[in-house]
Formats: sequence, C-alpha cells, structure tokens
Amino acid sequence: MKKIKIKRNNLTLKAHILNSLKKKRIKKIIMVNYNQSHQENMLKNNALSVYQMPLYYISTRDSFAYDLIEKTTVIERGGRKYEKIDYYFDPNNLPPNYKPFEKMFPDFRVGCHIYKNFFTHDELLDIENDCWETENKGLKRHYLPMTSQVSCTQEKLKRTKFFFGYRYIWTRQQLFEPHSFVGAGVRCDVSSQPIWMKRKVVNRLEDHDIIEKDFINSYALNVYHDGKEGLAQHFDDATRFKQPIYTVRLFSDCRLSFGSQLYGFCNGAFCVPLPRGTICVMEENSYAANGIKHCVRPTDMTGKSAAMILRQMHKQVVHEAEIYDQNIDLPCQFSTLSIDPKAVPYGEQRKLEAEYLMANGKSLEGQLKGGY
Repeated sequence: MKKIKIKRNNLTLKAHILNSLKKKRIKKIIMVNYNQSHQENMLKNNALSVYQMPLYYISTRDSFAYDLIEKTTVIERGGRKYEKIDYYFDPNNLPPNYKPFEKMFPDFRVGCHIYKNFFTHDELLDIENDCWETENKGLKRHYLPMTSQVSCTQEKLKRTKFFFGYRYIWTRQQLFEPHSFVGAGVRCDVSSQPIWMKRKVVNRLEDHDIIEKDFINSYALNVYHDGKEGLAQHFDDATRFKQPIYTVRLFSDCRLSFGSQLYGFCNGAFCVPLPRGTICVMEENSYAANGIKHCVRPTDMTGKSAAMILRQMHKQVVHEAEIYDQNIDLPCQFSTLSIDPKAVPYGEQRKLEAEYLMANGKSLEGQLKGGY
C-alpha cells in the first residue's frame, strides 16, 4: 500500500489526489495536517465537481486598483430624462502617470463620462433590429468588400467589425500591405453609413448637444456574436481620430476596463460600467483617452453585445486617403478586371503580397515613402 503526503496550502490538492487515484490506482490516501471532516468535504466536493481535472490555479486575482468617485447629474430636455455620470479619482490615490493631466484636469477627472437611460427600451429594440439587419447584409456581401471584417475561432463567428464612411488598417497583415502608412492607414474604400445610424442615433445625440453637429464622419459597429471574444487593449490613435470619441452599447450590459494586464484578463486600474443603451464619451486630451489603454474583456460581457463607435477622422488623413483611393486603389482595381476565371483580383493580390512580406519579415514602407 502506497502513501501520499500532501503539504498544507497546496493549491493543486484536488488535481493531485485525482491524478494519483487515476494513474497509480492508490486504494488509500493518508491526509496530513487535515482533520477528518475536512477530508470528507474535499472528497465530496471532488465527486460533485463539474470541472475537468486536472484543475489549475493562477496566482493572481481579478481586481482593480482605483475606486472611482461618481458625480451624477439628472438632465431633462426635449421630453427626455436621463443621467450624466462623471468619474473622478480620489486625490489621495492617483495613478503614477496622472501628473501631466493635472493642469488640464485639476478636479482629477478620469476623462470618461457616460449617459444612462437616454434611449427608451422601444428605441433600443428598434436600433438593435437595424443592427441585426446590418449583420445579415454583411453576411450576404451587400456592402463593399472591406466594410465587413470577421473574426472566427474554430469555424465559429466570434466578432464582426463594420466600417462605414472611412476605415482604418488594424490587423497585422494589413499593416504589412504596401502603402499601409499612407494617410495614417485610413481608407475610404467602404460603404457609406446606413441611414438608421445617422437618423436614429447621431441626430438624437446632436439634438441634445451630446455630439457636436456634423462632427462624426466615421461609423464603426463592433458585433460580439456570443460575448466570448472581447477587444484587446488599445489607444484610439490620436493621429487618426479627433477626440472626443463616442460609443453606444447595444444588446446587453458590459463594462470598459482600463489598464488591464496579462493579456487583458487581470488586475486592471479601473473600469466603467456600460449598461445596455449607455453612451460613453472619451474626452479630448484626457487621461482615459491618452494616458491609459482600454479594452473589453470576455469576462466584461454578459452575452451577445455590440458597440457603435462614432468618431471623426482627421481631415488631413481623410484627404490623403481620398487621393490614394483615386490614384492607386481604384486604377489598380480596374486594371485587374478580367473575364479570365484564373485572374487574381486586386484585393487578393494585395493580400498575397502582404502575406509574402510577413513571411519574409520585410516592409515596403522605407522604399515607398516619398510619394504615392
């Protein structure tokens, strides 16, 4: 008969016991430093556990470093009653890199505020139905090719990014494309925004002075189909986008996490809750926009979710993108049109070239700078 000595506070105790039973066929286990009732409870929990063994533990816990102070203002205007919530840091508990922002924000403002209960339930249902229709049109290739970009895992659709008006290059492969640096990676080869986005969302926000009139020229819709894949940590690039930046949360509740670590899963700085229908504003030159990265973690979502992101692309990069489209993209597309079934379209050529450059660790940026 074999004996196993198990040390106190061993986090992998359950896995160790079951693996020993399974692999070595041990008939008796001697527990060291545990009383009889503890032994019985642990064995009972093992039998009832729904987790696959071995069960591994991590040495960190999910937590946030800063408890934000909320200031709520009730607004009644145009037949609507909604709340504006501003977030502030405790002056005695500031992030170490907040110092450069104190001059502009002496009240220790985070730089991210939200509007709650602006849309009614019926209005949200109407907007979400339009979102469903947009998804279906994307699957049927109703829009220009680069308008809809999907992410799949194990042949399952996880996330779809829609760009309307203008898009920007964001994937690693796209960044290897020739001329990817032109116009800061902004492109105008996508469909114009659906009417419902302007009429049912932007116009209403403009009427209440939440968004400046004619400020938005780029519409994005990120759809998280099952709520199991989030959005990695990032800054909204100030080279491309003019702040502030607006988002509208659809379908389900969510939260925006700032300063997360370990692939965005653990030990963040702080978070902002985003209930369904919430409008989130990242303020210009603020700490939330420029001082810390933000992300949407899978654990931050409760199910199918979508974010409508409303931004202004800088006029200069938009102008460069339009010149690039007129002088390079469109002529190249027309030059590759052919009735030959073996002909490779321009978009596919560009993709293949990017894959080649990725494989060889090369970039054409240095060769192509200096002209279109």
